[in-house]
Parts: sequence; structure tokens; C-alpha cells
Amino acid sequence: VGVLAGREFDSRDRREAEAAAIVNDVLAARFEGGATGQTLQLVNEPKPRRIVGVVRELKYNGITEPSQPYVYLPLAQAFRRDMHVHLRTRAAGAETLLRTELRRLDPDEALTDVRTLSAQVAAARATPRATARMATVAAAIAVGLALVGVYGVLMTSVEQRQRELAIRSALGATPSAIVRGVVREGLTMTLAGLLLGMLASVQAGRLLTSRLYGVEPRDAVVMVVAPLIVLLASAIAWFAPARRAAAVDPVAIFKSQ
Repeated sequence: VGVLAGREFDSRDRREAEAAAIVNDVLAARFEGGATGQTLQLVNEPKPRRIVGVVRELKYNGITEPSQPYVYLPLAQAFRRDMHVHLRTRAAGAETLLRTELRRLDPDEALTDVRTLSAQVAAARATPRATARMATVAAAIAVGLALVGVYGVLMTSVEQRQRELAIRSALGATPSAIVRGVVREGLTMTLAGLLLGMLASVQAGRLLTSRLYGVEPRDAVVMVVAPLIVLLASAIAWFAPARRAAAVDPVAIFKSQ
């Protein structure tokens, strides 16, 4: 488990000995001067327990479980028939060895739900991974719709400003200058959307903190990479309108009008 202070349970923690307990570091932080050696009164127990050790925090109810205090009791003083056994081994066929040893000690005891730690972690991550995949698909669809919107707005703007663009071209504006004007318009829309989106994501992150694992709501990498991806994708949407604006023929525009 990782003892931070004190000791693990051993032969001193017999049934007739002083009631002992080990606490995790979350609970230990509530004791002034260190938790080891102090007493802890548990509900439904007549006498307090002596804290003999402090261990680091672990997750028991899922990888997104918030930090919370835990108390560990020695088996000899708090026996339960249903319990979990953690076995660290490099031996092949550990499950068979464990069942054989259990039958040797007590043939009437049953061993169920034997899983490796990697399988346990994979099962705990299954739901968050499925949620993340769904969120990724939804985000991709949202980005696609946003790009279609940017493309449509810019293309409509170019269509409506053809006479203006033709006049600029006739007065000496180069195709590159006209393209820069269209790109500037698209960049303005994209940056405005990014600003509003990042402000909304910060607020939403506070509500979704308990659902996040391995990343903070205001993770610096995410806050930088995501806008760069949107800017790059938006540049693709600017491409066709910019080319259309650069190809404006003043003579053809004035003849048609």
C-alpha cells in the first residue's frame, strides 16, 4: 500500500491486544502533530483505536473517486467472512495456486471474481473511455458544423462584395491583398468564437471536475492545442472563399451589372 509513517499490521495486533488502526494520508492530515500514536473513535465501537500507521491514498470506488478518508483495521480484530485478497506474484497460473492454497487451508471457503490488477483497471476505465469516445465524436461533428458555418458566411460575404472587390481590384489592389482581407474576416470570426468557447469551457470544467481523470479543467496543454486545431481547421474553410475573391474579374463584374 505504501506506508508513509508508522508501521503495517503485524503479530502485535492480535484480538486481545490494544485495538489498532491504519489511516490514509487524507484522514491523517486532520490530526495535529501527526496521526501516528493518536487515537481514533469509530462508530459502534466502545473503545478508541490506536493509529499505528499512515498509508497513501488509494482509489476503491473508481478512478474518478474524490479524495476521502479511509481507515484500515487488522483482520484479527475486525474479522469479516467476505473480503478481498490482494496477491502480488510473478508466477504463472496465480489463480490456480491461490485456489489450491485456499482449499488446503479451508475446503469450505469459496474464491470468486479473481481478476488481475490490469483487468480491474481496464474495467474501471471502460465507462470513462466510452464517454470520452462519444465526446470526441460529438466534438468532431461540432467542429465540422462550425467549419461549414465559417465557409458559408465567408462565401456569402464574397458573393455580396463582388462589386466592392472588383472596384478594389480595378483601383490596383493585388489578389494577395484581397485574399488577406477575406482571411482577416474569417480569422476575426474564428477568434471571437474561440474566445467565447474557451470562457464557456472554463465554466463547464468546474462542473465536470469530478468526471475528469488525469487532466485538470484548465489544463494548459488542452487550452493551447485545442484552439490551434480549430484555427488550422478554420484555415481550410477560408481557402475556397479566398480563392474566389482573388479570382474576381472587374471587367466581367461591371459587364454583368
